[in-house]
Amino acid sequence: MQRSERGFTLAEVLIAVFLLGGGVLAIAPMFVYSVKDNNKSAEMNLLGSLAMERMELLRSTEYRDLDAGGELDRNVSVNGVPYFDISNTGYVIRWQITDDVPRNGVKAVTTTALKRQGRFTRHLPQRKVTFSTLRVK
Repeated sequence: MQRSERGFTLAEVLIAVFLLGGGVLAIAPMFVYSVKDNNKSAEMNLLGSLAMERMELLRSTEYRDLDAGGELDRNVSVNGVPYFDISNTGYVIRWQITDDVPRNGVKAVTTTALKRQGRFTRHLPQRKVTFSTLRVK
């Protein structure tokens, strides 16, 4: 008896499924890394926006009203004036103003925004963005 029907055998189908499945498994980690990198990029973008927003606020402040002080490594208040902002949940913005750097009549203004490290993220490297500018009288 001669077969007139054409098609694939079970062995051919199994081999094709095996090869296709192996290919999908090989590229699956790339999707995971892609999602992680996209999240990191979005967070760095937000940090940059927060730091730049503070920098623009300080740049729009009159030169004589920029009092020296602040630190970038910890939250500091000088004479009751805070040099940090923690109003954004999960993020800290700090700034430092230094008089007469690099010469008299010039103020160095530096802002930094960083993600607060939580209980489960203390072991991870801290993400932060820093901007600096000089103000002249």
